[in-house]
Amino acid sequence: MKYTLYITDHCTSCRKVLTYLKTTPVEFAAINLDAPGQEWPDRVMIVPALVQENRLLAVGPDIQDYIERKLSA
Repeated sequence: MKYTLYITDHCTSCRKVLTYLKTTPVEFAAINLDAPGQEWPDRVMIVPALVQENRLLAVGPDIQDYIERKLSA
């Protein structure tokens, strides 16, 4: 399963979650919402936000807990 991680430039939690995800076998794409031309997607009101198929799965530090549960299942 591939995930999308929404982040911004000046977000400490975003950097922590991105660093964590890079150490896992999880397939994901990181989208920086501060990049030119990027718009905030529906349902994303806070970053970092983990999304799959337009479904918001977890935000902030809960992302790590969510991924760890998925990996141990």
